[in-house]
Amino acid sequence: MRYMKYTILTFLLLIANVNLYTVSSYDQPLIVWVEDAMTRVGINDVFKEQKNIHIFAARNEWEPFQIIISANGRSIKVTDIIVSDLKKIDEPNVKISAENIHIYREYYLHINHSSPYSPYNPDYIPDALVPLKNPYTGEDLNGTVYDAIPFSLEDGENQPIWVDIFIPKDTPAGNYVGNITIVAGELVDSVCVYLTVWNFSLPSVTSLYSSFSANDWQIREYYGEVENLFVLMRKYYDILLDHHLMPDIILDTYPYLDLDSCKLDFNITYEGLGTALENLKYYLDERGMKVYQLPIWEDFPYEDPFTADREKIKKFIANYGKFFAMHGWDGRLYAYIIDEPNDALAYQKVREWGEIFDEVEEEYGIHVDFLVTEQPIPDNEEWGSLTGYVDIWVPLACEFWLDENYYKKHVISSRISAGDKVWCYTALAHPSDEWWELHGWPSVLLEDYPPVWLLDYPPINYRIYPWLYHCYNITGMLYWETIYWCECGNPWKNPGTLVAEDEVYNGEGMLIYPGKEDEIGFDGPVASMRLKWIREGIEDYEYIKMLRERNESKAYDILHQVARNMADWEISPDKLYKARKEIGKFLEENHNESIRILKPRNGIYIFNNEIMPSNKTIIIGKITIEVEATGNKVGFYIDDELKYIDDDFPYEWLWDEFSFGRHEIKVVAYGGGNEAEDIINVVIFNFGG
Repeated sequence: MRYMKYTILTFLLLIANVNLYTVSSYDQPLIVWVEDAMTRVGINDVFKEQKNIHIFAARNEWEPFQIIISANGRSIKVTDIIVSDLKKIDEPNVKISAENIHIYREYYLHINHSSPYSPYNPDYIPDALVPLKNPYTGEDLNGTVYDAIPFSLEDGENQPIWVDIFIPKDTPAGNYVGNITIVAGELVDSVCVYLTVWNFSLPSVTSLYSSFSANDWQIREYYGEVENLFVLMRKYYDILLDHHLMPDIILDTYPYLDLDSCKLDFNITYEGLGTALENLKYYLDERGMKVYQLPIWEDFPYEDPFTADREKIKKFIANYGKFFAMHGWDGRLYAYIIDEPNDALAYQKVREWGEIFDEVEEEYGIHVDFLVTEQPIPDNEEWGSLTGYVDIWVPLACEFWLDENYYKKHVISSRISAGDKVWCYTALAHPSDEWWELHGWPSVLLEDYPPVWLLDYPPINYRIYPWLYHCYNITGMLYWETIYWCECGNPWKNPGTLVAEDEVYNGEGMLIYPGKEDEIGFDGPVASMRLKWIREGIEDYEYIKMLRERNESKAYDILHQVARNMADWEISPDKLYKARKEIGKFLEENHNESIRILKPRNGIYIFNNEIMPSNKTIIIGKITIEVEATGNKVGFYIDDELKYIDDDFPYEWLWDEFSFGRHEIKVVAYGGGNEAEDIINVVIFNFGG
């Protein structure tokens, strides 16, 4: 019954605010209409009579849609876009501020040569999202080349506008409404936005691991001499984190290394940012990065890691691991040294590196996950096995369905059962030889092949992967590059970012556009629509994960409406939206907050550092209580006495007061749903405070 309110939304709207927008006649020069976020709109597509849109979102979630501005009968010049607050229909004083609504002009790129097997002919495709405001100062932009506004449209032309709405984590559940107004000189038209906020929250830190590259040499080549490379790189790392993705190489966190002693100095300062340690705290604590790539390659920082420099490389790894453990970042380090091993020699190198990491764990007690972009079953059995040497397997998506049932039920499940992790990656568009032999290429059934991340493929390709991951219990995604601009020269003018064997791969390795001060109004990254679709998929991943935790059977029933396996998934975004809405309704009706104490757990802690495992929790000195929770805030209790309330991620409290003997630590998550708590009993000896 509670969802009957959705059907009477318009009536309630009239009561709450009867003058939200001006209804325009479709014979007027300015036509404004709406579209969902998963539909590309062509420059000359016929406009639709859609003035209202109803979107659904959880707290702490982004939810996008599109406004399309069309010129009808003559040219027009759009001079302003005005965004209202979203007001709660039954409580008009409660609102989501317009500051949480971000507006972008979608920039069209011309596809000169279609990517392999693309279902589209060469044409203009919207992708780059030019912001209306400077993302770093909030000021209006006056870019000389790619200015978002004002802009002109000729008769029959469209200009899509991307609208990103963020729902703060303290937003009360319910129905909200507002309007966005387009001004073109004396012409004015508006659309109405209905937003249903569900009564549950997405976690501040995504559950899905990732490794996405933003390589500094691309920045150096495209921008040339910059005043401060590290400050500019921070902007690119941040835009990945803003979209729930974790950068793989982070330059401003690297310590000074004494090559002889293997000592690390994290007090090295990066101008404009802080020390390496301060920068690590920013990424790992403030931004919630769950994994961090160890800066180690085949010949760096030591040239001969297998023989002459073996002890040094092990000590380097151990020192890095000890430093991370000292700051509470245990389990976050991984090494990505060898990419796509594809012969006997490369397989042997993987095994040799695996032995080094095993020796580090045996000799120093430091574990670092060894990641390899390869599947557990070798292409050639004569190369030998990598089982036992690899911690994170990252197969190409194609590998998952060559023998679907066997791979899912035996290979993947057996590695996960053994304690390994399985991620996934995609690249290019060519099916493997095995696929050709099994299937041949369907002319239209793109859903018979793993999703392809190329610009001239349907948007669903970018969003569907996290749904497919749940079919296999895959826990991470990897992408080789997000700013591969060097080959095309200028991605704003040439989307053919990679050319191989006379084939053009539009948008390959490029999810972010380069913004320059003299072209767009600031030096820094510009998101693509494809980056937004990946973000939406990661948020979908959380929906499904939360449903699986509550009702595994129902989760798979809904999941399989959209995705069954890598070669069997729905290309229609309508089916995905329908399934997502079904999950959201179930989670709202069956919502409970969740909370878990991450630190301290069973073990012996001395001055905030875990020294060794134990079947009890023993603390000497102060301790930072760290918590993973949903909800809006967390209360920290000692022996049922409230000590502190934290309303911002990361949820933590430093317990540093005179305490002796046995005590109970209790943490409580508060939110729109039911409260949740976690309790641990400890023995503490702290004479400070």
